[in-house]
Amino acid sequence: MNIKNIGIISIGVILLGIFYLNSNKSRINSTKFDAELNQQVTFISNIVEIERIDLNKSYSKFRKDKKVFYFLDTKDHKIYTHDLKGKKIASIGGGKGMAPDESVWVYDHKYDSSGVFIVDIQGANLKKISHEGDLISYGKLIDEKGELNRGVALGNNIFLLTKFDELSNQLRVIKLSLRKDSINLIEENILKLPKESSRYDFYYDGDFVTNGNESVYYCWFTNDFVILDNNGRTKFNAKSIFESEGPKVVTKTNVKGHQYTKYKSRYYLNNSAAIDESYFYMLTKLNHGEETEQKQSYIDVYSLKNGDYVGTLKIPAIQATGDLVEYPKEIYKEMDSNDLYVLYEESHLVKYKLEDERFN
Repeated sequence: MNIKNIGIISIGVILLGIFYLNSNKSRINSTKFDAELNQQVTFISNIVEIERIDLNKSYSKFRKDKKVFYFLDTKDHKIYTHDLKGKKIASIGGGKGMAPDESVWVYDHKYDSSGVFIVDIQGANLKKISHEGDLISYGKLIDEKGELNRGVALGNNIFLLTKFDELSNQLRVIKLSLRKDSINLIEENILKLPKESSRYDFYYDGDFVTNGNESVYYCWFTNDFVILDNNGRTKFNAKSIFESEGPKVVTKTNVKGHQYTKYKSRYYLNNSAAIDESYFYMLTKLNHGEETEQKQSYIDVYSLKNGDYVGTLKIPAIQATGDLVEYPKEIYKEMDSNDLYVLYEESHLVKYKLEDERFN
């Protein structure tokens, strides 16, 4: 091979390398041991802030369609709609109370073209309210064989709820349909999780997210999560990368001198979650001890195909008014784009772009 050919090959290799770097510049696969987390972590994807919205109010769970945000206020238990620039449009629901259009504690909500589905666990009802505020359907949750815990609205009048069966010490998933004035049980299945506690419901307390085809039940205090089909049947179990000792039994005394038992965890391990068609995103919020204000927030990404760990996104705190620092508390991932919305503790909603082609 002569010198001229060697030069041509070398230039080709260099150009190929430049093309590869440019085509993969948004994908980070930096695996390192994080001393704060005491864990081997693979950081993935650049996160770019696109827009920051001040909602002028603190909200809890939120949903989004093409033109509107739906925010839950856990103080008055109404759903508030805002446009995509943050301007308030309207409120949905009658507020806190026991009337059919009111709620004791809204646990989940989901919209469709005609209204908003609401899961009121403590009020023991499911309902649908139109965008104009009119009650469309309402049903009472009555189950003498178990205690209803958490729930998620799948849409199309279908809901999944967890039920604790104290006799068998099991969590079950029940699938329900909401009619105009009644609720029908469609299916009931065991939520398959390792038995680690005398009170299975406390130890594995958690929440749901759904993409309409699959749902994930994830635990707040342990690193367990379960991929479910839309009948509530367990497809497979998985564990997040952050291990936890789980909650401990603590005996407390109330103001009247009566003792009661509750579970206490050093970490509120998994704070919130989101889902798209391919991935499950879990907001891990680690509070390092009760004596310090140090906080770090991460989103760990897992495959819906097998529960495998894909990588971790580090989510920044933001500087709000004056010295106030806000940390993430709720997340929402767009189904058909790489947009990630993060709701912060006080009043801000931030839109981020994940610069990784896997999350488009």
